This record gives sequence, structure tokens and C-alpha cells, in this order.
Amino acid sequence: MAEITLESPKICERVLNITLESQDIQKGIDDNIKQYRKEVEIRGFRKGKAPKELIIARFGKQITQESIAELSEKAARDYIEEQKIEPISQIKFQDKEFNYKKGDDVCIVKISFEVEPEIEINYMNIPITVETYALPEDAVDKHIKSLQEKHATAKSVERPAQMGDLLIIEGEAQLEGEEKREPTNFPDNELILQDTLKPEFIEALVGANIGDTVEVATTFISTEDNEKEEKVTYYLTIQEIKERELSEIDDEFAKDLEYDSLEDMREKIRQNFLEYIDQQVQKTIDGKIIRYLLENNIFDVPQAMVQNALKNILEDPKLELPRGLSKKEKYELMLPRAIEEVRKYYIVNYIADQEAENIIPTKEELDERMQQMAITFERTVEEIKDIFKDTDYIENMEEEAKMGKLMKLLRDNAIIEKIEIKEEETDETTTEDDKEIVVPKLIVTPEEFRKEQEQENT
Repeated sequence: MAEITLESPKICERVLNITLESQDIQKGIDDNIKQYRKEVEIRGFRKGKAPKELIIARFGKQITQESIAELSEKAARDYIEEQKIEPISQIKFQDKEFNYKKGDDVCIVKISFEVEPEIEINYMNIPITVETYALPEDAVDKHIKSLQEKHATAKSVERPAQMGDLLIIEGEAQLEGEEKREPTNFPDNELILQDTLKPEFIEALVGANIGDTVEVATTFISTEDNEKEEKVTYYLTIQEIKERELSEIDDEFAKDLEYDSLEDMREKIRQNFLEYIDQQVQKTIDGKIIRYLLENNIFDVPQAMVQNALKNILEDPKLELPRGLSKKEKYELMLPRAIEEVRKYYIVNYIADQEAENIIPTKEELDERMQQMAITFERTVEEIKDIFKDTDYIENMEEEAKMGKLMKLLRDNAIIEKIEIKEEETDETTTEDDKEIVVPKLIVTPEEFRKEQEQENT
């Protein structure tokens, strides 16, 4: 019977030192020799009839190595099961070749594997400083003005184009250095002559007539080529000129947009703005809470989980990386993110385990989410349930509700200092801490990862 000792060189690494007795090894070798005699074909002998000595001469070293591997692996798995250890990775031999020869009393084999980290997180009273801002005085008026522009009517006119007109155009674009022209991609082939257009477009189009083709030379920033500035020439043919007529901003205009009155419209728009500001501040707080937890809880994570996270990050079609990077460079660039994703997973799930009873979504909360989904899809709740009955959507919705309650618990117990800044003090730049950090349903959970490992083993 094998003698086994357990070492923990790292927080997530375990090493089994397995001592195999020579008699057990020899029995394993004898059994494998018999199996080899049955299965291998050797020239000059019928299958299963080759002499034992010939099998040993040809395959002796291979049989010895396989026998030791089989015995030590079985011993490791039995020990792991008896000790109720839950590996997060496949077990692996630390030596490529076992140091054993006939006559030795024992053979010592080292087998290593990874486990999940045991962590303790202090997640109460997290100090957060967040900037808030008041609703600008002209925000409601600007929004109503944009609604007026959006719902303007337009009639065709036979005159030169002027500011405020809606132009129906067809056109092509040609990049500098390219011979071929490509069709333009203006939405619905429409262009409104307004101050938000680049000056070169306004200069070329104002005063043009139906049927005219104008050239517009301009530049744009290429997102596909490291934000390089590109020169492009547009060739735009005006097919129709429409004069836009704006409605008066009054009670009738508000009623057309399904408000009770202009006053009701202003108040509801104002409330929507305030709710939006509150949501953005809340997202910033959530992001800073997660960032605080990450920066104040540094611990090792299983490399198997990191590699799996990295694989999924690099396979994400939405991932944007600089062009020309080698596979190794991409790996090195995304490795810190993968490690952080795995740490984030363990931190959030540790808190979820501690607060399990407090973050279970109620039936009413789930019904409300389902009702909101029904409104979004313009279906009944029963229809929504039927549509998603064979998917993970409902289960994911429950998980999202749980994570929402977890983040609310963290917010409610955080020490939050809000600093209100005036509109003129706002800065367009965003720091890393201000970015929303999404609470993970991580790439792969340990349970899912174990299943993947089992499937690979099979």
C-alpha cells in the first residue's frame, strides 16, 4: 500500500509525495506485461504468443514507467477522495520520468494539482469617494428642443439647400491613396444641415441644388489602425431637398408625445434625468467598491482558472487589441486582466456565500423583472416564460437579481462621501477607477471547469 504525504507550497497548489513499494510495482509490471503480450503484434509471432522475455526486452522501460504512473495515479485519486480534497485542475506528475530500476526498494512519485484558495474578505464599511453633479438648468429645455427636431415634418422644395434642410443624398467615399470608391453609409441616405456637421460639409452643401454632385475633403480617426488620422473625399449627389418644419413647443406638442401637458412633459423629463444621474453615480460606486476589494485583497489564484479565463478573453469577438501583436504578446497583454477576473470571481462569491440568506431574490422581485422583460419585448409574462423555457435565461435572471442585491448590500454598508461638482468643473476624461466594473458571472465557474476537465479526461 502506498504511503502518501501532502504538501502545500502555495495557497492554491498541493503536492502529493507517493511512496510505492517494490512488490506493488513489480505486480503492476507483471500485469502490464501480460496485457502487452495480448495486444502487441511482433513479427514472427502470432498475436499473444510472443515470449515474455522478448516483450520485456522491447518494452520493458515503457511498461515500468506506465505501471508506476498507473499505481501512483490511482493512489493519488483514492487519497484525494478519502481526504475530501476538491482539485480545480488535472493532477500531473512533476517528473517526466520515474527514477526506478529493478532492485530498488521503493519509488517516490510527486503529483501536483491546484485547489481553490481559502480567503477571508472584510467587505463592510468600504470607504468610497464619488463625484456627483447637479442637473444643468438648461438640460430639460435642450432635451425638449431635440424632441422638437426629431419630430419635425419635412416637405420637398425646389430651391438651393440651406441650413436646417434635410437632404436625400447618394454618394461615394474614397480614401487617400485608394483608387476604388465605396458607397457612403449615411443612415437612410439622409443628412440634416445643422451645426453638428463638420464645417467642410456645410460649406459644400449649403447653396447646392437638386442633381448637383459636391466633393467634400475631410479627415477621420481610424479605429482599426491605432487611431491614425485618415483623409477621405466624399462625392455626394443631392437627390431631394426637404424643408423641415418644427412644431411649436406647447401643450399640443406635449400631448402628441403622450404627455398630459407641457408642464407634465418638463417634470417627467426632469425626473428621468435625475434617475439617470442617480444610476450613473450608483454604477460608479459599484465600480469603486469592486476596485477597492481587488486592491485590498491580493491572493494567489489557480493557474488553471487563469488560463481558462485568458483563453475566453482572447476568443471574445468584442476584444480590441492593437494590430500586429503576436500570440505571445496578446497573452502577456491580457494576462493581468485574466488574473483580476479570477480574483474578482472569488471575492464576489466569497461575499455571496457569507450573505447567502440576505441576497436571495424574492418571488416579487423576480416577478417584477419578468414583467419588465415582458414590457420590453411587448409580450405577456406567460409568453416570455414559454419563449425562454429551454434556455438558461431565467436562471441567469435570478443570478443577476442575486448579484444586484449583493451590490446593494455593499453600497448600503459602505462609507460613501459624495462630492458635488458644478457643470463647468466636469472633466471629460475618465480614470480607471471611475469606469464601471461589471460584477462577474465569471468566464467559467470552478464547477463548470471541473466538468470540462472531466470531459477532457474522458
